[in-house]
Amino acid sequence: MTDYSDERLLAEISLAGILAGKYQEAESIATWLLTQDKKYHESGKLILVTSWHACKRYTDIINLLSEECSASLLPFKALSEYHIGLNHTLKNTIKTLKSDGNNKLMAFAKQFEEDLFL
Repeated sequence: MTDYSDERLLAEISLAGILAGKYQEAESIATWLLTQDKKYHESGKLILVTSWHACKRYTDIINLLSEECSASLLPFKALSEYHIGLNHTLKNTIKTLKSDGNNKLMAFAKQFEEDLFL
């Protein structure tokens, strides 16, 4: 049996809720995680941006991720900037992703940039 942390279990429940259209419930879990120890904040933000992306709340995603966030969440910011036409900030987000040092994020940024002809 896999040993799940409380954080991972809450995140998986929230993401399952998002898939079932239970956005408010998932956001409640995310908001609670954001009030807990800082180690839970990335999971809380992931749940929020996933829910908000499904609801097309792109401005909310950009506002949340313009604050301190891990680079692994920046693809959500890039997608949101693209959806609402913020090409000037999108270029900066892509630049940050390309310089992160994480091969997967760098590959995402490179492909995203090529696809959008930035």
